[in-house]
Amino acid sequence: MTDTGERPFPRDKKALVTPARRRRLIIVAAAVLGIFLLPVAFYSGFEFIANRVTVEHNLPRTSRNSVKHALTAALLYDILRTLSVGKDNAENAILALGFFNETLETYVKIGRPDSLGEQRKDLYNNWAGIVAAEWNLTRTEGTSLPSVIAHLAETGTLMLEPDKTPGSPHAESREWFEAHRVGISQQVVGILDNIPHP
Repeated sequence: MTDTGERPFPRDKKALVTPARRRRLIIVAAAVLGIFLLPVAFYSGFEFIANRVTVEHNLPRTSRNSVKHALTAALLYDILRTLSVGKDNAENAILALGFFNETLETYVKIGRPDSLGEQRKDLYNNWAGIVAAEWNLTRTEGTSLPSVIAHLAETGTLMLEPDKTPGSPHAESREWFEAHRVGISQQVVGILDNIPHP
């Protein structure tokens, strides 16, 4: 092959980035940013709210993660119910999101994935939040969800420490949750039914 001195690309670099290519690059860049920024914004918003609730209600700093899980589940459940999603479908959607989140954290938290006890704690608190939101929807006087969740934390109803029962993550955390689901519901409703009214 002889060298003709010609370059394989045009000399004018502007010809490489046509308007159509520029649009495609912008769309791809926006999609990639969206994939990363939307979850960050989603989680950051609930983290911020949980921090505020723990401070406003003088809860121990160690309760923040439990409050975050319960309050996130409660608020999302409340939104779905407000949008006329049925009780069972709303519960299943929020639980599926919680199970997905726990699975995702196994891969995102490289080097320090959640233990079985931490997964159980998160699932427990997710369900406590759902039960609290449903309880709150049935009340005529209506209490703010952050106050309801704070009350659960104050009374020790939220699981603040990881469960210490031995086992391995994933399937066992789901089985554990299903075995304890009714008991969690009874405990949460029992505490909430006894909230002193002003």
